[in-house]
Amino acid sequence: MAWIGDGWAEPARLSTIVNSNSAIYSPALARDGSIFFNQPDPITKRSHIYRAQSTIHGFDTPIALSISDGATSGYDAAIAPDESFIVFSSNRAPARPGQSLLFVAFAQNGHWTEPEVLQPATEGLEARFSADLEVLYFSADTPSSNVAGSSEKPVPSRIFQRPILIKNKIALGSHLKEPTPR
Repeated sequence: MAWIGDGWAEPARLSTIVNSNSAIYSPALARDGSIFFNQPDPITKRSHIYRAQSTIHGFDTPIALSISDGATSGYDAAIAPDESFIVFSSNRAPARPGQSLLFVAFAQNGHWTEPEVLQPATEGLEARFSADLEVLYFSADTPSSNVAGSSEKPVPSRIFQRPILIKNKIALGSHLKEPTPR
């Protein structure tokens, strides 16, 4: 959208090549304009993360990322601007039934690595990076200290932050700190 006169221009729907069904959501953009988003897998109907390469004419046909085999859902992606890594939510192991944990996968030689749960394991949805890629923001009902199981009643969904260490462009994992409510 563009700023026109005293306000924003009207929203413009992306082409049908991206909006191919009624369940397209959670867009994330890479620096080159490529878009990552969720939609149901055509076979399993589980949420899957897709990438549509930006072109001068719009977008290429979206491709499902290899970070999910269709047996588990992947959703709410946050993509590094250079597409070197992706953080996303999933209900895959070690998540408990009905739980979504944050995972990370790295781009290596044109392929994604096997997703790893962020350590310590953190329940979360809708991950977003700070502009400097030093902080991960996400929403959750409980902080990571309650993920392993607790008798404490969850609090209503809140936004948490988690500092991340980017060293030589990619270094996530045990260096991540506990989330702090904001």
